[in-house]
Amino acid sequence: MIEERFVLGSSVFHRADPVVKLVGAACMLPFVAVSHNLMVISLGLFIGMFFVLLAGLRLRHVLKHLVVVNIFIFFLWIVLPFSGSGEVLYHLGPLTVYKKGVELPLLITLKANGVSLLIISLLSTSSVQRLGNGLRQLGVSAQFTILLLTTFRYLGVIMQEYGRLRRAAKLRRFKPGLSLHTYRTYAYLIAMTFVRSYEQGSRVNNAMIMRGFKGTFPVMDLPSKNSDYKVGTLLALSFALLVAVSII
Repeated sequence: MIEERFVLGSSVFHRADPVVKLVGAACMLPFVAVSHNLMVISLGLFIGMFFVLLAGLRLRHVLKHLVVVNIFIFFLWIVLPFSGSGEVLYHLGPLTVYKKGVELPLLITLKANGVSLLIISLLSTSSVQRLGNGLRQLGVSAQFTILLLTTFRYLGVIMQEYGRLRRAAKLRRFKPGLSLHTYRTYAYLIAMTFVRSYEQGSRVNNAMIMRGFKGTFPVMDLPSKNSDYKVGTLLALSFALLVAVSII
C-alpha cells in the first residue's frame, strides 16, 4: 500500500468533512496557482504554513515533500537568472543577472511551496477513501470516483509485484549496466508487471461481481460537526483575504 503520511491525527483539519476541505481547496489552489501578484502568492505560502501548523503535522515529513518539489525549482535558479533581457541587476564574471530572470523563479518558488503546503494541509489530512466519498457528494461522477479509489488501492499492489520481480532478477545475479541485456531485462520486468497487474485486476473484478458490486460504492451522508463549521469559516476567511489582497 502507498503510505498516507498525514492522515493520522486529531486536529480540526483531520476531523473536518472532506467536502468542506475540497471546496476550500478548489477555490484557493487555482487562485494562488494562476496569480502573478507577489503579495497574493506570499500570502498563499503564509496561509499554507499556518494550516500545516494548525493541522499538527510532523514538520520532518512536510519538509521531505517540499525537498522533492524544490529539487526541480533549483535547476530553474541555475538557468533563468542568466537568461532573458531587460534590466540588469549585476554582472557575475562573464554572466549577466537580469531582474526578470530572478523574479520569475522567485514567483515559481513561492507559488510551488504555497500550493504544496495547502494540498498537504487540506487534502492529505483525509484518506483517499474519504476524499473519494467527498467528491461523490459534490456530484462528481461515480465512474471517476471508483477509478480514483481503485487506482490508489492497487497502485501499492502493482509496486509490490514489481518489487518481487526485481528481487527475482537480483537472485539470478542480474546487475544493471549500459548493455543490451540490461535494457532487455528491464523491458521484461515492465512487461511482466503489466501482465500481472492485468491478471490481478481481472481477479478483483470477478471477486467484486460475486459480492454483488453494482458499479457504485455506498456513500453515507454524515451530519455536520463543529469542526466542519470551524474549518469552513477559516477557509472562507482565508480565501476572502486572498481576493482582497489581489484587488488592492
